[in-house]
Amino acid sequence: MRAVFAVVLLVLSARVQPLPLHSRYPALRNRIAWQKKSVSEESELLWGHQCSPRLAWLHPQQDARLQCEIFGPSGTVLTWYKDQVPINPQMEAVEETSNSVTWKDKALRSTPSGESKVRVMSTVYIDCASTEDMGEYSLKVQTPDHQVFTRNFTVTFADESANPGPTCGIGKDLVTYLPRIYQYAPQALAYNGHDITLPCRQQGRDSAVTWYLRNSPLPRDSSKYLVLSNGDLVVRRVSVQDRGMYKCRVASTIVHGLSDQIRTFLYPML
Repeated sequence: MRAVFAVVLLVLSARVQPLPLHSRYPALRNRIAWQKKSVSEESELLWGHQCSPRLAWLHPQQDARLQCEIFGPSGTVLTWYKDQVPINPQMEAVEETSNSVTWKDKALRSTPSGESKVRVMSTVYIDCASTEDMGEYSLKVQTPDHQVFTRNFTVTFADESANPGPTCGIGKDLVTYLPRIYQYAPQALAYNGHDITLPCRQQGRDSAVTWYLRNSPLPRDSSKYLVLSNGDLVVRRVSVQDRGMYKCRVASTIVHGLSDQIRTFLYPML
């Protein structure tokens, strides 16, 4: 039974490529990079151009993803809601407390607002879409100095039919074992001497997170690095030697070879 379970998940992971939700009229898509929503957000938060359209169309039984990107201070908290209810209250609780943790019995807090910055991509996975997935979604973004910004999305069904997504054939319970990263930072800018948090939020039962720098695994807890319980990596006292490509790999602990990974390039600044 365990072998069959492993084979099914491996086959599924190779086939699941959820498409980003689309606009009914592609010409209306927002293609302006780092669009500024208002003058007050200019120095604090920018919305990226890879956000899903405000009105997104979903095909029945489609595998899709609702996504958005922001450019803001390190330590910014992103929380998704559907019809004003947190999509995953446990994940939200982790995010709300992750800006203040303990480092060897000393308080560790995020870098001050307006200094180190991260470009964060955040995703909601929609598996084998049904009418339950239709509704009003919102992404709440809270900066370390407690400024709050929100972007709203409406997800509705298109009239056209489509082929069922791979997740429809196995059920949503089995999909919960897929290690999938739903929030990460493709790029991060850190000032010399400051700490920075590189996000790697994942969903998937029985999975483990490992961070790498230049393909060498990093320790989970040292004077330089700390991997938080939510998967994020804290880099302490950034210097020019920390410049490079970091990789976060999330792997299943029960199915060998079942994993997801992202890369973050860290740019130290003088």
